Formats: sequence, structure tokens, C-alpha cells
Amino acid sequence: MSFSVSFDSIHVDTLLPKSKDDFMLLRYRIPVVFISVFFIVLFSIINGSISTFFSFLFFGIIGIAFSCFYGRIAIKLFTFIYAFAAIASILFYYIFKIQYGIPYGSGGSDSLGYEQLAAILKGGSWKYDSEEIGKLIDMPYHNSKGYIYLISFLMRIADYFGGFHTMMPRLLNSSMLGMCSVLVYSICNKISLSSKQAINSALVTGLFPMMVYVSIQTFRDIPIAFMLLISVSASISIIKTKAAVKRLFYTLLFAPIIIIIMELRLLNTINIALVFLVGWIVFIFSVKKLSNLHVLLFIFAIVLVYSSLSSIDLPLVIDLVGKLDSSSTDLSEGGDRASEGGLSLILFNLPIPIKIIASILYSFITPLPILYTKDLDWNFLSIGTIFQFVFIPFIFLGLKNTWRSRLMLPLLAMVLICYVGYVFGSFTFRHITYIVPFAAIYGVIGFDKYNKQRWIICQGMLGILGLLIFSYYLIKL
Repeated sequence: MSFSVSFDSIHVDTLLPKSKDDFMLLRYRIPVVFISVFFIVLFSIINGSISTFFSFLFFGIIGIAFSCFYGRIAIKLFTFIYAFAAIASILFYYIFKIQYGIPYGSGGSDSLGYEQLAAILKGGSWKYDSEEIGKLIDMPYHNSKGYIYLISFLMRIADYFGGFHTMMPRLLNSSMLGMCSVLVYSICNKISLSSKQAINSALVTGLFPMMVYVSIQTFRDIPIAFMLLISVSASISIIKTKAAVKRLFYTLLFAPIIIIIMELRLLNTINIALVFLVGWIVFIFSVKKLSNLHVLLFIFAIVLVYSSLSSIDLPLVIDLVGKLDSSSTDLSEGGDRASEGGLSLILFNLPIPIKIIASILYSFITPLPILYTKDLDWNFLSIGTIFQFVFIPFIFLGLKNTWRSRLMLPLLAMVLICYVGYVFGSFTFRHITYIVPFAAIYGVIGFDKYNKQRWIICQGMLGILGLLIFSYYLIKL
């Protein structure tokens, strides 16, 4: 027997069918949770960090409380993903320490930089003042003052529990990764996917190597992905809800989302604004019962964005983006790793028409799924790229089968603008985390839709990947 609770005609499953396929990895959540608790307790004792233990408990409670709004399955998803990420946080802490001498990827990049800037900010006022923060850290154009303030806030609280430890922001990110999975599960329910599809999409999001790798370091990208998911969920609710008061609530919800995202990464306000417009335009068109609205909507969006960019002094924008975007460290590092054979250097120096095509193709297979001898931790990301490459046909098949659905338009808008921003903008490896949650939904839909051909597709993609890797090493010789 099963039942569901309905909010805005959105069905949230509270009982899952007694099927092995439906439960899948969730059946292992209890031992994973016990292992994570054991690891955290042992880590806290060895490092003399009681703040790590209390952070683990606090962020876990916050995540469970958040998941309660979405049903029992959501709680199971959160606890499983959070526990898994917490274990990964500890393992990579020691991997980094052995490899680089300090517990930070690459021996310290933006991850260490955020904590150092937060330590400077810690001596200032508790009040959030963007201009004052810029002065204190001597970076008035830094576009992640909000995240630096958040880390400094953790540092201040930690003073009451034995002092700050770098595991605290990592556990916060791990908790937010679990909540991202819950939001993916919720979005899948809103667009009427099956329980199995919803759970699979949430698990792919939470267990994807890039998502885990970024969450276990002091990076802002998982909180940004969380805000992007909330905006898509709110946009779908604007389209779907029949109550004007609730539609107003979801509309007003975009105000704090935009304010927060501006302090995390200013450029992502474009994503949020576009998704907000998509939600309202689809709703208005639905009321008037017009046809072929998906075409009109995206023509409108393209014209809007193009007109906005055309009216701005482009050189000024490029200069401003250079000042605002503080991800240059990781961009260069990602390029260095990817170019162990000079591949990225060739890519970024190609003529514009060829560079566009090459950038799209390169995005499907980056980080390169090769054996990294210099940065051993990147071999974990190589595993993720293998799954990413194999999954590409299913993502396109999912897009093909859902692009006419009005409820899917906010997802389509978000995944397109995130992908375009990644490929033709930063190409920073961490920004893949903005795409993964939405690509996971499309990929699971495509995987289920073509269940008879999926293993043939998987084998074909693995064969192509094998040839590409072989060619890569052949060129290096």
C-alpha cells in the first residue's frame, strides 16, 4: 500500500514500492551512516577537533529537517549522500595531505584561499557589509564575498567549540550536496517522473565524482548549485500551481535567491533571472492556451539576451568579468592537468569557428579520463568522466523526448545557459557541478526510455572512448 501528500498538485512519495530496483543503493544507507559516524568520531579524536564532530551533527540535523518537507525517501537520500560525502571528505583530507603536504587539493588553490580570506574577515564585524568585506580582504571586486563571510561565520562559531578546522566547511558542503539530491528528487516528482527515476536522478547527482570531489573542499560551487536547483523548483511551481497566493510566494522567493547568488557568484544571476522569466512566460502562455510556446519562448529568451549584450560595451564587460571572477586559479590548474599532452593549449588557440566545435566536443570528455601521475586525486574525476561520456547519448535522448513539455522548460533553460557559460566562458572544471543535477534528470529519462537499446549504446560509447584514449596516448608517444 502506498500514499502520497500533495502540495500544489505536486506528489511527493512517502512510501516506495517494495521493489529491489526502486530501493537500489538506499538499502545500504544504514551501514554507510554508521561508517561515517565512526570515521568522524575517530577523526575528531585524532585531530583534537570537537568542532568537526559538532559540525557533522549540526549539518546533518539541518539537512534532515530540510528533507522532512519532501517525505521519507528524501530523508533516506539525504542521509545516504551526506554520510557518503563525509567519508569522502576524510579520505581526501589524508590523500591531499600525503600528496601535497597540506590537506588541500593542488596544495592549496581557491579552497585554501577562501579560508585565508575568511580568517582575515573573522576579526571584523558580525554584520554583513559587502563594501566593508572588500576593504578588509583588499579585494573590492571579489565576487564571492558571501561565501567568504559564511566561512568566517563558521570560524567565529568554532571558537566556542575548540577552534576552527578545515573539515567544517567541507561538511557544510557535504550537507548541501545531500540537499541538492533532495531537490533533484523533488523536481522529478513535480514533473511527474516515477519514483525510480526520481531516486536514480538524485543518486546520480549526489554520487557523481565531480559533485563529491567539489563538495569535500572549501568551494562555493555546491551552494551555488543548491540555489540554482531552488530557482528551477520555484519556476516549475509558478507554472504548475493553481493558487494565486502560492504563485506569488514562489515569485517573491526569487528575490532572496538573487540576493544570495549575487554574493556567491554574480554571473549566476543571469541563470536565475532567465529561469524566473521562463516560469512566468510559460504560465502566461498556458493561461491563454497558445500552441508551440516552447519555440516562441526560446526565441524571446535569445532575443532578450542578445539585445542586452549588444547594448553593452563588450570590452568593458570582459574587463569587469576578469575582475569579478575569482576562479582563475582553478582554470589554469585545470588547463595544466588537461594538457599533460598539450591538448588544452591547442584547443584554446584554435580559430573561432573551429574552437567553438572543439570546445563542445572537449566538454564531453573533460576532465580527461586518463591516468594522472602528478595529481593522483584527479584519477577519481577520470572515473566520473567515463560515466559522463557514456551517459551523453541518454542526455540527448532525454532532451529529445521532453523538450515539448512545458514543465521541463525551466530545466532546459537552466541546463543550456549553464552549459553555454561553462563551455564558452570559464571552462573551470568545478562549474560542471552546475550542470550535473539537470543533466542527471535528462540522462535518467533517456536511459529508461530506451531500455532495449541502452546496453548497445553503452558498449558503443565505451568502444569510442577506448579508441579516443588509445589515440591520446599514441599521440603522446
